Amino acid sequence: MPRQCARCAPEGARIPRGMIRGLSLVELLVAMAIGSIIALALTGAFVDSKISYLREDQFARIQENGRFVMSTVAAHVRSTGSLYCDSLALQESRGGLSVKACDLLSLGETSACDATIVDLARDHVLGSTRPLGYDDSSIDGPQSLIGIPAEGRSNIVERRLRGDVLVTWGISGAGAYIANAPSLTEGDGLATTLGLSQGNLALVSDCAGTDVFAVSGVCNGVVEHRANMSKGTGCEDEDQDDVDNPGQVVNAMDSLSRAYNWQPVDRRTASAPRYKAQVFPFRYQAFYICCIDTRDGSLQTGTGVDRCRTDPDRYRPSFCTWELGSGNRSQSVVLNVADMRVTYTGDLDGDGQIDFTADDDDPVPTASWVTSINAWPGVSAAKIELLVASDNDHLRATAGAATPSKASWPPTTADDRLGNGMPADRRLYERFVTNVALRARTPWYISP
Repeated sequence: MPRQCARCAPEGARIPRGMIRGLSLVELLVAMAIGSIIALALTGAFVDSKISYLREDQFARIQENGRFVMSTVAAHVRSTGSLYCDSLALQESRGGLSVKACDLLSLGETSACDATIVDLARDHVLGSTRPLGYDDSSIDGPQSLIGIPAEGRSNIVERRLRGDVLVTWGISGAGAYIANAPSLTEGDGLATTLGLSQGNLALVSDCAGTDVFAVSGVCNGVVEHRANMSKGTGCEDEDQDDVDNPGQVVNAMDSLSRAYNWQPVDRRTASAPRYKAQVFPFRYQAFYICCIDTRDGSLQTGTGVDRCRTDPDRYRPSFCTWELGSGNRSQSVVLNVADMRVTYTGDLDGDGQIDFTADDDDPVPTASWVTSINAWPGVSAAKIELLVASDNDHLRATAGAATPSKASWPPTTADDRLGNGMPADRRLYERFVTNVALRARTPWYISP
């Protein structure tokens, strides 16, 4: 008699116990095994997808950070030495540059100006022979950064994590013509137009002379005469010595080197050409790698900088800048910029021919090498290399060296590679490089 199935039994009929069939133990084990394989495959695909997403997201962040920093630094490097009408070399050759900001004078560790500084008016940190960079291996204290204002030396050394230091200075942004005196007024004047305030650096030039000065304050709605363009006019008591007002006096002398107020001149009858004077914001900056607490954004100093080496999950390297005239303090620009190297291109003998390039490897034209042969007046370009890291530390299967895939230095200089000496981790690293010409050192930068 053929076996009956439960479904074929008459309605209401009782099905014999032996006729009920289910899954056997073997069938159940096989089903569970197949299900586990499918689940593991789906889980693996999900994990791979998530890791791929994280990697792509981190790569995008690395690219964004690297490009932003490079564009920012390149803009400042390009304007280094720019003084509006003439290059620094031309200004130095004819004695047309005057510096009236105390912090830009070479006063050792002294930053306050007094009457004796008048004799040192031309001994300042702006010049063609001043270093535009410092090597990581040569920085062992503030004295290693000679050429940077005293406040900057201490500030940078206290906060620097690793890498080279890059110095830039020159006019920043567009200028504004002087219409009449007084020139830098509050409200709709140049002080507002150019974003100048007390302590900021500025430059005024009429192509016949150039003064770099610090805005010292506002008096009766007008920035003090040290920021005004007319020589010897101000609103302080004329009988009162400036030394008695150290809080308001930030320039070396009572006035600019000459009057810069523009007066209309009939060029057809004038015995000599006369130009409209312009005022520009002036920036003096140094860029370096610092250490940041990611929880509160605080910049680490002293022994706290070592936290980036011992606790890299919380403390991360960052690209920092120190700027003179803005409170003389450092600030973070972009997080996870781990290292920086700078080499230089230039002319040794002034014949207009390039004698060393940033890609040379014997010797490598580092800042120390350029300083050792007094070649800064001939430097015409800088090659900047940055090592940018991912924020996530779980993007590689195993921990490895913190270096980019492409070596940035020849084997003979392996000790100076990007990322040299950094602890191994599982982050992603990318190398960014750009070559920037110093506009004021190029042949096409000529006097109008």
